[in-house]
Amino acid sequence: MKRLTLILIGIISVSLFVTSCKSKEKAATVSQATGDVEIALPFSGKEYQSDDKCFRATNSGKSMDMSTAKKMAMLNAQRDIAQSVQTLLKSVSDQYTNQKQVGEVQEFEQKFNDYTRTVAQETLNDVRILNEKVFKGSDGKFTYYVALEMPKDAVQKAMAEKLSKDAKTQLDFDEYQFKKIFDEEMKKFEEGR
Repeated sequence: MKRLTLILIGIISVSLFVTSCKSKEKAATVSQATGDVEIALPFSGKEYQSDDKCFRATNSGKSMDMSTAKKMAMLNAQRDIAQSVQTLLKSVSDQYTNQKQVGEVQEFEQKFNDYTRTVAQETLNDVRILNEKVFKGSDGKFTYYVALEMPKDAVQKAMAEKLSKDAKTQLDFDEYQFKKIFDEEMKKFEEGR
């Protein structure tokens, strides 16, 4: 009886050891060629990428102070969204002025580019946090990860308002055509990721 108990304890111990080793193998992938360890980043799935409805960005910040780490991550992610908005609006501007024979093309493009920068900054007020995680490392530093999103409608609406309120661009601005081109470019933007 005692021997049977020892054998059972041995079998259970070995199976627990094997199970724990397998779970560690799944957590980190090591390259056979280089020995490098692959790190799984938070918020790297498709639901955290921009699509035809929202601009999205993920980023991180690291600091000895948790609130500073959060501020850094938020600023980095907001900057990424602003760059995406500016890139998209530049493409929309190019398409719009090419399809719409506007009066003074260069003046219209300059106004459009000025508004692009303004709108990219103003619409960041519509950014919301999708997800966030904080880690404290063995060095005592905090690493804050954040995923942000901003609806494309906020950008489209703000840009249309800017263009339609300006007396010089108002005559050359067709909101329906702008929206159509904006939606097409958003789809291209999503497919390019």
